[in-house]
Amino acid sequence: MPRRGENIFKRKDGRWEGRYSIGRNMKGRLIYHSVYGKTYRDVKEKVKSHISNVATYNQNTHKSSLTIDFYVNEWLESISDTKKYSTVIKYRNVYQKHIYPVVGEKEKEKIAYDDLKDVLKTANSKVNSKEISYSTYNSIRCVLRQLTSYIFPQFEFDIVTNDIMTCKNRTFSPAVLSTAEQRLLETYLLNGIDVYKLGILVCLYTGLRIGEICALPTASINLEKKSISVTQTVQRIKIDNSTKKTELRVSEPKTFSSKREIPICDYLLKLLRQHLPDSKYFLGNKPYEPRTYQYKLKKYFEHISIDNKHFHTLRHTFATNCIENGMDAKCLSEILGHSDVKTTLNRYVHPSFENKIKQINSVANNCQINGQVNK
Repeated sequence: MPRRGENIFKRKDGRWEGRYSIGRNMKGRLIYHSVYGKTYRDVKEKVKSHISNVATYNQNTHKSSLTIDFYVNEWLESISDTKKYSTVIKYRNVYQKHIYPVVGEKEKEKIAYDDLKDVLKTANSKVNSKEISYSTYNSIRCVLRQLTSYIFPQFEFDIVTNDIMTCKNRTFSPAVLSTAEQRLLETYLLNGIDVYKLGILVCLYTGLRIGEICALPTASINLEKKSISVTQTVQRIKIDNSTKKTELRVSEPKTFSSKREIPICDYLLKLLRQHLPDSKYFLGNKPYEPRTYQYKLKKYFEHISIDNKHFHTLRHTFATNCIENGMDAKCLSEILGHSDVKTTLNRYVHPSFENKIKQINSVANNCQINGQVNK
């Protein structure tokens, strides 16, 4: 129990945590930082030392001379109540790795448009040199836009992006299992089927994400209703205030639309009735490690000589199969948990070459009149 007047308490993980105020944000709310230790005494000494440092800092500086890094911590604190924990950690990591080295130590009052432009110019050059991905570049833009809005409300982000050439997304051929590969994989999975192989088949016939299958409670599978309810996901993320330690954390799905009910086809229903486990979660008595499941599927692929495929291939393949067999795009979008049909069509629907041949022959046949091609 915390002592009266102290903000020091013992956490569920066994560590002691102490919180101290470093000032107030723009809305007048107190901003707290935390320190950790193995004992109450250790944390008390750390809090005392940190409070002393803050007091000394406040005596020797003015608020106008605080660095960008101070306001970033304030911003992260302000969004912690509205954003998922994993999102806040992602934003922090993006800032620390890509934004802090450019402007983090600069004083707020001395920041100009050109300083913020340098962040994007540096990131842009890394994309073009293939040091970072296009997705990472977009994450940097997203964080910088929000920081600009919070710290520099007088700045227009569009001006920050002026004169910066937009980097091009490197297109790639999406990984989708061919019909032959699907048959090969299913034959392998059905031979000596266990809960892990069954989970792969579930993903192949429902489009579940890896985090969703790893955190799927067995009770969420309703065989009578022929449905699977997706209400949570699991992922391994970095622990706050740490650069090395991680933890497996169960949270709500990726977006609001990701909370969904997925119908079970008759083929999969038969398999589930025969092999549904009686454990708390589908893959065991606790949420399963996604990385371990990725390694399992990789081994399965190696055994049947399927190369350059990964876990998300199952989701791509499911979506492509649905569209090629006439499923409505809106229906598929809801099954996949997308908030926008465009996401479904642009990212997950990849017509096979065989299907393209089928479609083009259909067009050619419809153009024929009396055995001759209409010119």
